[in-house]
Amino acid sequence: MNDSSTDPRRDDTPGAALPDASALGAMAADGAHAAVAGLRLTLVEPKEYLEVPYAVPRALVSRTFRHRLDIPLEDFLPPAVTRVQAGAAQVGPDAVKLSTGASLTYDRLVIATGRAYAGTPGIRAEVPTVTARSAQLRGFAAALRGAATVLLIGGGAAGVEVAAAVKTRWPDKGVTLVHAGGRLIPALPPRDSAAVAARLAALGVEVVLETRLRPADAAEAAGDVAAGIPGGPEGAWRSVTSAGARFPADVTLVCGG
Repeated sequence: MNDSSTDPRRDDTPGAALPDASALGAMAADGAHAAVAGLRLTLVEPKEYLEVPYAVPRALVSRTFRHRLDIPLEDFLPPAVTRVQAGAAQVGPDAVKLSTGASLTYDRLVIATGRAYAGTPGIRAEVPTVTARSAQLRGFAAALRGAATVLLIGGGAAGVEVAAAVKTRWPDKGVTLVHAGGRLIPALPPRDSAAVAARLAALGVEVVLETRLRPADAAEAAGDVAAGIPGGPEGAWRSVTSAGARFPADVTLVCGG
C-alpha cells in the first residue's frame, strides 16, 4: 500500500491496508505480516498506541495498571509494517483517503475499527499519544480518589467492572450503579447476571435496575448548585422512570456501550 500522492505503485507486490488499531486490527497486522511473505502491509491509526480496553476499569483505580495499559505500536508491530498515524476519512474501492488529505492505495482492505462507545469521553482511548492518555487516566483516578460518592450509569460489563474496581479499591466510597434493564450484563445467562449482582451487593455497591437517567437541564443544574447538591456545575442526573428522583454524586461516569 502506498501514498498515491507521492509514490505510485511500481511493482506487483500485494499490498494490504488496515484502518484503525483496535486490538483486532493490531493483531491482524502482526498476523498477516507473519503469514504472507512479501506482503506490504500498512496500518492506519490516529493513535500511537494500542490499549487493552478490558483493563481500563482497573486502570482507573490502580497506578500499576495505568503504567501497563497502553502499548506503543512501534513496540508491538513488526518493523516491516508501515504505520500511518492518521484517521481514515473515506474508503474507496482501491484507496483510502486519510484525515491528512493524502490517499493510500491497496489490493486488500481490512477494516478493524472496533466498537463505538457512547459513554463518558475518555473512558475509551481516543487521544493520540501515550502521554496524553496517561494524563487523562490520571485525571479520572484523581477525581475518583477525591469523591465521596460515585454514580455509574449502565449495567453492562463496563459499568459492572468499574463499580467493582472502585468499591474494592475504596470500600468507604458510596457507589451506585443504575441500569435501565432488568438484570446486569444482559448478554450473560440469567444465573450469571444474578451472581454478578450478588457480588456487587457483597462489595456494598447499590444497584438500581429498570431505571433510565437523563442529565439535569440548565434550571435543575442551577438549583442543585445553589442547594449544594453533589453533581458539579452540570447538576445531578434525574430519573426518567421515576419522575422527580435524582441521583447526586461527586463523580458520574456513563458506561454505556
